[in-house]
Amino acid sequence: MQNKFSTVCTSLRTSGIQAVLLLLFTVMTPCPSYAAAKTETLNCMVVKVTDGDTVKCRTGNNRVHKIRLINIDAPEKSQQFGQDATKNLARMIFSRNVQVKYHSKDRYGRILGDIYYHGTSINKKMVRSGNAWAFREYLNDNEYLVLEKQVRKEKLGLWVYTNPEYPKAYRKRQKQSNVKQHKQHRSHSRPRYH
Repeated sequence: MQNKFSTVCTSLRTSGIQAVLLLLFTVMTPCPSYAAAKTETLNCMVVKVTDGDTVKCRTGNNRVHKIRLINIDAPEKSQQFGQDATKNLARMIFSRNVQVKYHSKDRYGRILGDIYYHGTSINKKMVRSGNAWAFREYLNDNEYLVLEKQVRKEKLGLWVYTNPEYPKAYRKRQKQSNVKQHKQHRSHSRPRYH
C-alpha cells in the first residue's frame, strides 16, 4: 500500500510541475496576433501639424490619417515650449511627403507610427533637438533615452528651462485643476433655498 501511495504522490507532483510549466509557458509566450504583427507603411503628405507629436497626412487616394508619433511625448500647446515644439515639427515635415511605419492604432483611432523624411526618423529628431521627451510609459526603443540624455546635457530646446514639466505630469495636473474648477463652479451655481 505504501508503494502505491508514493507512486501516486510522485505522479501528482510530476503532473503538477508540468501544469505549472505549461501555465508559465502559456503566459510568457506572446500572443500570436501581436507577435506576428507586421509593419505597415503609409506614404503620405503632412497636411496639418496638430502639436509636437501629432500630425495629419493625406495619402494619394485623398484619405486623411491622424498620426501619433510613437516613443515621444512633446509638450502640450498650452505648456512651456509647447508652441515651439509644434512649430519645429511643422518646419521639419509640414507639406512634405513622408513615410509612416506602424503596427497599430491607439484608442482614439490614431495611427501609432514612426515618421521618416528622406530616411531620417522625425520621432528621434524631435527628441534629439530638444522638442520632446522620450515617452517612458510606451517606449519600445531605448535609443530615445540616450538621445534625451544627450540633449539635456547640451541644454537644447525645452532643456534650456530649469525644470521643464514632463507632459504626462502636466496633463494630469491640468485634469485635476479642471475637475476642481468644475466642482467649485457647480457648488456656486446651485440655487439656494431659504
